[in-house]
Amino acid sequence: MSTEIDQAVAKLLMSYDVFAVTLTQENTYDLEDQESERPWWFDRWTVVLNGYAFEYKTGLGHRSKFTSAQYKKQRALGKTFLRANVASVRLTGHESYDSYRYIEYIAVPTLASILNCIILDSSALDENFQNWADECGMSGDSIKALNIYNLCCDNGRRLRKALSSSQLKQATELLEGY
Repeated sequence: MSTEIDQAVAKLLMSYDVFAVTLTQENTYDLEDQESERPWWFDRWTVVLNGYAFEYKTGLGHRSKFTSAQYKKQRALGKTFLRANVASVRLTGHESYDSYRYIEYIAVPTLASILNCIILDSSALDENFQNWADECGMSGDSIKALNIYNLCCDNGRRLRKALSSSQLKQATELLEGY
């Protein structure tokens, strides 16, 4: 993703005087998908925009394993990482690397990536469920798809309360093609 867009979105949100902060990060898994034989492990982030909380999840593929020198190089490039909880690494079976040489880090999502995801979710408000399900490749008869649609609509309503329509339009234009 574009560092320029990341910086522009951060600057835009600051110009709106919108308070945006990551409140929590936790490693957990989802067993809601009964068809799957294994749970989906992810890092859950809670982000607040103007007093409205949004949940954002990143899969373990967004984690990186670095030596000390590699980590310093990434930090010099301006990237932000949190050290992963070692217990969660062991739980997921990723202990095959030499733990004395490498440390697993979680890439902290940018405001641009989070806002882009929330804006995409909020587009569900502009469509009925059947059209939304068709566009997402889901069955219009699926209760799971309906639950996801409702969560996207909830995010959209919160986003429209957190930002004015002109602010939301400006952010959407800035994130086009992100």
